[in-house]
This record gives sequence, C-alpha cells and structure tokens, in this order.
Amino acid sequence: MGQLHSRRHRFCPIDILSDDALLAIFAYLPIPDKVKAERVCQKWKHLLRHPSVWRAIDFTQISHYLKPMYYADKQAAVLHFLQQYAGLFTKQVRLQNFASNNILQFLHSHCTQLEGIALFLHAGHTDVNLDLLSDNLTSVDLRLPISGGNGTPVGKFAEKQFNYLLHLNLHGVQITDVLCSSLSYSESLRYLMLYHCVFKSQSGSKFAALVSQLRQLNKLVLAYCWFASTQQLEEILHNVADNCCKLETFDFRFPYVPAGDDPQDIADHEIASLNFDYFLQSSVQMDRLFSVSLSGISSMTSERFTLFLQQHSGIQTLELSSCHDVDDDILYSIATNLTRLKSFQLRWCDSVTNIGLKYLAHHSSLQNLSLACNGITGKAVLTTVCTLTNIRFLSLSKVHGYKKCATTLKSLRPDIDVVFS
Repeated sequence: MGQLHSRRHRFCPIDILSDDALLAIFAYLPIPDKVKAERVCQKWKHLLRHPSVWRAIDFTQISHYLKPMYYADKQAAVLHFLQQYAGLFTKQVRLQNFASNNILQFLHSHCTQLEGIALFLHAGHTDVNLDLLSDNLTSVDLRLPISGGNGTPVGKFAEKQFNYLLHLNLHGVQITDVLCSSLSYSESLRYLMLYHCVFKSQSGSKFAALVSQLRQLNKLVLAYCWFASTQQLEEILHNVADNCCKLETFDFRFPYVPAGDDPQDIADHEIASLNFDYFLQSSVQMDRLFSVSLSGISSMTSERFTLFLQQHSGIQTLELSSCHDVDDDILYSIATNLTRLKSFQLRWCDSVTNIGLKYLAHHSSLQNLSLACNGITGKAVLTTVCTLTNIRFLSLSKVHGYKKCATTLKSLRPDIDVVFS
C-alpha cells in the first residue's frame, strides 16, 4: 500500500509550472491534442477551456472530433464547439464547409477580436449571409463553387468596406464593379490571390484601377481567371507594373479570354496565349520580384527570357508550366543568371532535354527541384541531382525511368526527400 500511495503522489516536473506558463504551452498544441489533454485532470480541463488557448480554430483538424449524431447537422455541432471554446481571444477561424448564418452570427457577436476567417462553401451552402462578417478582418479566405466561367456572386459581401484588410484569397468569385469599389478602401492590402474568378463586362477596368491604388501589394496571384478580353488582361498587368512597386511574388496562370465575338459567351472562352514580349515590358518596373510563376506564356525565346532574368536576378523561386517555348537554352540562362535560385519547378515544358537539365548541375543554391517533362530521363536526373550539394527536396513526374531513379537516389543521397507520382 505504501508503494502504491507513493506512486499516486509522485512528483511531476510540469506541476511546478504556473497556470500562465501552462496556458502558453497549451496554445501551441495542435487542436486534437488540446482535446485529448482535457482528459488528463480537472486542472488541465479548466485551463484548456480558457479562451486564450483557442486563438486559432481550424475545423480541418477537428472535424472528426465532432459528433453530429447528437445534433441536427454538422453545422449545429460546429456551433456547439465554438460556444465551448471560442471567445474574446480567438483570432483565426477556418470553417471549411461548415459555415452557417448562426455560426457567422456567433463569431460576429462573441469573437469581437477576430482577425482572419476562411470559408469554403460548397454548392449547398452558397446562401450563407456573408454580410455577417466583421469589417475589421485583416484576412479573408473565401472559396466558392467553381461554376464554369460564370463565377459565384457574393451578395452584400461585395459592398463591405474592409479598412484593415491585409490578406484576401478568393476562389470562384464573380468580380464585379461593386466589389472592386469596396476593395478600394483596403489600401494596405498586401496579399491578393484570385483563383478561378470571373471578370464580368467592365469589371476588368475597375480592377485595373483598383490595382493602381494597391501600392503596398507584396503578392499577386491571377490563376485560371476569366477575362472579357485580352486587352482587359493587358490593362491589369500594365497597372500592376506601373503601381505595385513593392510586388515580390507574382503568380500568373492560364488566363481565359473569349474565343468568339461575344465576350459574355463564357462557354466559348479559351486559354489566352499571352505574348511574353508584353509580359516582359510589364515586368520592367517590378524590381523587387523574388518569386515568379508563369503558365501558358507564348513566344518565350532565349533572348527575351534572358533579358527578363537579368532584370530580376534576385528571383529565388521560379515555376514554369506549359510554356512550350522553354528549351535547353532557357535553362542555361536560368543557371547563369539566377545565382540565388532556391526552388525551381519545371512542368509540361517538353522542349527541355537532358542537356538543359545538366546546366543546373552545379547550381549551389538550389534546394527544391520539381520536374515533370517528357524530354528528361531518370538517368540525367540522377547525374544532375547527385552534384547539387544543397538540394533537399526532389519531385518527379512524367520523367522516363523516374521510379528507378528515385530508388537509386534514396540510397545515394538519403538526405534528399524524394517524391514521385
């Protein structure tokens, strides 16, 4: 009995920590671990119900902890979870597909210091009233169903004036004149990412005017967006180049423009072949770029691309996808001019061969390399990668013999994380 008694009251080093110290530690735990830690003892359960522990709530991590069988639906379970844990100290909430008007109303009234929210609304929940979002948010991630080239209207959300907005991520949203006018109040916006968005009628011109006001913009993504015309797209790029002097990251992928005479016929849109000459002219004033992603760019000759690289020799991250003019000479130019390059992705550029890949062999700063090109063989990859002293990650796809190459690399260079698909 004496031994059993001593074990029960054995000293535990964590007991000497104050409640404030424990709260600070609990705040850094992943959410599933917080839920488990509640079961340790009554003291921990009490501390883990303190609002300061729940500064960020991500329902991608905890959805499997919810038990909708006790509630009418998952939205009711999410609301009950928020009522238990969310409060004054909650700063970030990722709702995924669990948003409802009741949940947004609760966040608006109880989480008054909320700074960021992520909403992923599927087709059955597009009737959520986005007007319930606070005007004081600094980060908004809104992902709506991608409905071809029509875009999803966002209702009164388009009229909100986010004076403190720093980060805006929109997926599948219909870009209207009203939305552009509202965003003009967000002059401090630094990260603007648009995926699968649709620029209706004259909204492209409004957006171009908006961009001219975003002088603090650090990152701009225009990916898989629909534009009314190629001229509309070029106007946007021109304003970006002239006014976004602090732009550091530019991601431009597969713009869609009308293939026929009717700009409103979304079904008749095709991928625009934006001439690299125009992009080259637009990028001259973007003198702070360190991350560039280009997809579907035409007329990219070695001479033009070399001029671009000489203007932006500080680029550290480069992605080229479906740029069919990219060849071995362009890879030579990359290896010669981008001495600080750390991450390079080359996808569906089938004019590149083993010769071009070997130009990268002695690039001492390269740490991440991703290849998906039919013109490259696994043997050439093996030869090149083994000479890259600082490389730590390699992704291979569509490379002939890549599985055997990956197996050999794992034995020769166990320090490299190799992924293939």
